[in-house]
Amino acid sequence: MSGNSKTTSAKNELSFLENHFDADNVADLEKSLETQMNGGTYDFDNNLALMKVYQTSPKFYTTGRTNLTNVLIKALMSLPGNDFIFLSALIPKKVIDQSKDLKVLMKLNTLLRSADFVEFWATVRKTDADLKISDVKCFEQNLRLYIASMVRCAYRKLEIGQLLSALDLTEASPAFLALVKSQGWTLDRTSATPMVTFPANENNQDREKMSTDDGMKVVFNDRIIETLLS
Repeated sequence: MSGNSKTTSAKNELSFLENHFDADNVADLEKSLETQMNGGTYDFDNNLALMKVYQTSPKFYTTGRTNLTNVLIKALMSLPGNDFIFLSALIPKKVIDQSKDLKVLMKLNTLLRSADFVEFWATVRKTDADLKISDVKCFEQNLRLYIASMVRCAYRKLEIGQLLSALDLTEASPAFLALVKSQGWTLDRTSATPMVTFPANENNQDREKMSTDDGMKVVFNDRIIETLLS
């Protein structure tokens, strides 16, 4: 690429960023976020631009409080990506501390990343009257897929009851049966303790497992991950 071409490309990119982060575009960015919430889509670039615009004026942290919450909800749904960590870092700590909903979302992210899935769902249910997070299109579906991906990395076999607790589902629920089919799980109900077997992968082979009073500890990637699957 010639020097002139590189210069033109850089100018075009700079122009795009300046226009995208322009406060005059805030209504369009907020409208896109609303569409994401209602339609189950996700646009990280849009939400990043919205957060950048909000940084330009403290008033947005008051008038746009619901949008801050929605940006983090959508970011949480993008796990195992780091969108939540990145976008939440753009919100001043004072704003988070003053918002009950934002503090709940910070807690939910911590619970998911520490594999405390039972407590995650308990917190979702306990705060849902105010946050209404379970009403967000695809929220539960996306997070169950994330949890399933984490569990199958740590386990080759697991008690069905423990898996159901991690997913906050019953064995007869359509959502669980759909996961069994789509993920290729095998259910064994013939043993005294019904088990689920996950397809083999590079992470779930020959993992040391030991029972504890709180649940299970699994040696995984040279560190202990505590999963409270009571």
